[in-house]
Amino acid sequence: MRTREELRWAAGFYEGEGSIFSSRKGIGVEIHQVDREPLDKFVSYVGIGKVMGPYGPYGIKKIREHQPIYKYVATGFEAAQAVVAMLWFDLSPRRQNQMKEALTR
Repeated sequence: MRTREELRWAAGFYEGEGSIFSSRKGIGVEIHQVDREPLDKFVSYVGIGKVMGPYGPYGIKKIREHQPIYKYVATGFEAAQAVVAMLWFDLSPRRQNQMKEALTR
């Protein structure tokens, strides 16, 4: 069972690191990190989505010092909406607006 404290932690983590996307292919919530542990914690608190990776460095400048990246993702309208609903009241108005816009596209 999720506690209020766990959802507040998840909202704070999403506030600083997360994003919501909407495209022709669908909608989803993402968080990218070099450390997998907070992503696993996020999944255990919200109970939706999965952690994928690690993925190597991308782009033209593949510098050896770049660390692999892990990605939390919850895709599909129902999953994104559920994550939004759990975190909503602990998010800033800016994040709430981003989520509203993505969910209504």
